[in-house]
Amino acid sequence: MKQINRTLVKLWTDGLSAAQISNRLNLSVPEVYERLALLQAQQRNSERFRVNAFESAVCRACGQDYSKRKHRKTDGLCRTCKEKQKEFVPSSERLERYNLTRAEYDVLFQKQGGACAICKRPEPQLHKALAVDHDHKTGQIRSLLCSKCNMGLGHFQDSPELLQAAIQYLSFHHKDADSLGKTISEVAVTPLSDSVS
Repeated sequence: MKQINRTLVKLWTDGLSAAQISNRLNLSVPEVYERLALLQAQQRNSERFRVNAFESAVCRACGQDYSKRKHRKTDGLCRTCKEKQKEFVPSSERLERYNLTRAEYDVLFQKQGGACAICKRPEPQLHKALAVDHDHKTGQIRSLLCSKCNMGLGHFQDSPELLQAAIQYLSFHHKDADSLGKTISEVAVTPLSDSVS
């Protein structure tokens, strides 16, 4: 028991997470925390044993207090803000794929007002970072799009002709509001122009 406690404290002070410690010592995560709390209470004033591994910090994004592990590198964000930031930050691999720096991405983002260049929805409503849209033939970056608009262009093979045909199709069927609620056999189908093949 004493050996497990010593090992537990050593692993904890070395910066391992409770999950990592539980795997190494065949304990559950709640048991790890329970033992640490018990040991900390027993040895609170001892010079040779200091398990006070947490310290208070203030999140630089939301201003809320949060606990962080001592001696851990931190970006100054609480867990909630860190999760939100992950959603809206494009991965460095993705930026490297387009030979784009984070600063260049931010300039594009600011120029577009933080919204998709096509649908104009702001990034927070999208729940993820805007995608870098590029010309598949030249590789040239065009702008930032939400994933739906970016995939839509891809499905239409970046073809203005196909997109125009889709616009014509939707416009025709949008005007034909009388067809709403009818079965397919009841709707008169008018062929579109043969300009797109």
